[in-house]
Amino acid sequence: MVDTSDEWIVARTGIKERRISAPDETVADMALLPLRTQSKWRVSINTIST
Repeated sequence: MVDTSDEWIVARTGIKERRISAPDETVADMALLPLRTQSKWRVSINTIST
């Protein structure tokens, strides 16, 4: 196992926030809320810049 810290993870992956899922929760479940929110704004997900 690699000894890591928040700074180590951000520097190597760019990921600043992480979540721990419930045992019965999938990645698809996590994606539903942002997708539903985006749908209400009637904006294509392809027009959102990062």
